[in-house]
Amino acid sequence: MITRYDLMSESTQIDIDNDSFPDPLSLNYNDILNSKDFSIPPLQYEIDELFIKKPYMYIYTYYSNKPILKIIDSKGNVFLDDIILDINNIKHKDYLEEGEIIYFPDAEELQAYISSRMRNK
Repeated sequence: MITRYDLMSESTQIDIDNDSFPDPLSLNYNDILNSKDFSIPPLQYEIDELFIKKPYMYIYTYYSNKPILKIIDSKGNVFLDDIILDINNIKHKDYLEEGEIIYFPDAEELQAYISSRMRNK
């Protein structure tokens, strides 16, 4: 399962097991949707009450027919929710507000972005 932490660079901070913490400042989410990484305009969706309760359902529905993305793990969990929220500069689903716009990048461009971040680790 890929999470937003997999897209972050390692920091210089080490935990007690001598593993590096991911560096949340290594990704500039404010610029991602407006950058060269996504040339196709993302789908815009106005957040409603149901989206606030189950954002993963909308993310699964939008990306489920896009075979390029591996959005479901072996247990049936959708894993793009934290990445999509982060790209939209939303740090947790509890910060979703009705009436705000959330952006869904094109599936191929999103997969290319994820792959490039994974290679750069």
